Amino acid sequence: MTFHPEVLRFLRDDGVPVRPVNGWEQRGGESFNPRASINHHTAGGSGLAPSLGICVRGRGTPGAPGYLPGPLCHVLQSREVDPATGLDVCYLIAAGTANHAGKGGWKGLSGNASVWGLEIEHRGTVAEPFPASRRETAVRVHAAFAR
Repeated sequence: MTFHPEVLRFLRDDGVPVRPVNGWEQRGGESFNPRASINHHTAGGSGLAPSLGICVRGRGTPGAPGYLPGPLCHVLQSREVDPATGLDVCYLIAAGTANHAGKGGWKGLSGNASVWGLEIEHRGTVAEPFPASRRETAVRVHAAFAR
């Protein structure tokens, strides 16, 4: 398999308030055969979607230690609440392989090449609430990934 542009339709069908990021249809690697999905959290930042640029472009400087090219996920779940649905606004970043699950494998899955990635804007501490509406948004994103 290669790119999966149908994910936009699936997200919308599942009621996810989604904003496609320019170029999402061809962003990521071409050998993407998704069979699972995983959550990550940004672990920092304040504001609605402070990690969007990093999730699209990657982090670090090419050639420098620790450099990781983007995309770093397929969908970024922001802290912005869509007034029509009460769910978090999500940014669709990539339809191809993203650098979020590594090169390793587990039970027949091969990391980046076979796993959708949802990055959630959250510090990862109890100091930042994670209400039911945030969980519901994530559930709907994963339901769209599962199609």
